[in-house]
Amino acid sequence: MVSRVFWGGKSNSYSEEFSKGRELALVALKSQAALLSANIIIDVCVDYNQFVNSDIVLIVVTARGTAAVIE
Repeated sequence: MVSRVFWGGKSNSYSEEFSKGRELALVALKSQAALLSANIIIDVCVDYNQFVNSDIVLIVVTARGTAAVIE
């Protein structure tokens, strides 16, 4: 019996979920800025968090920035 452990691999399904989360967070950020009549968002930061329970993985992606108006 051969046992192997791999480190540093990449899971495409996780990458896709993080990418989808990033896009959704940025869309929400743009929507909030539009409600403030802003035409630019500066200092944008995207944060990723993962919460793991015994059989559930929750991925939380948040985007924040400063809404401003450039004339």
